[in-house]
Amino acid sequence: MKVAPLSGTFMIASMIGFFISTLIVYPRWPSMGFAFIILFAVMFIASMISMTYGPVEAELALDKRAYAKYKNVKPSAERKPAVKRVRKRKKKK
Repeated sequence: MKVAPLSGTFMIASMIGFFISTLIVYPRWPSMGFAFIILFAVMFIASMISMTYGPVEAELALDKRAYAKYKNVKPSAERKPAVKRVRKRKKKK
């Protein structure tokens, strides 16, 4: 069985969706709320399976690729300003 690595935001979205479905949607529309509760519960279970059995190498490869994209960017304090500032000359007396 192959397990794909899922992001942490996927798990957070499933938890938030579950609570919103339980507290807001289910009291107003029971059939629609029940469907959303099932959907977000399945999403949460999928994220737990991914967290437990997912390949760490694939997730690390994704992190390294994202890091390589931005590693050449210097912190903002070290960057040169985009507009060259002109120094004011002192008046000669």
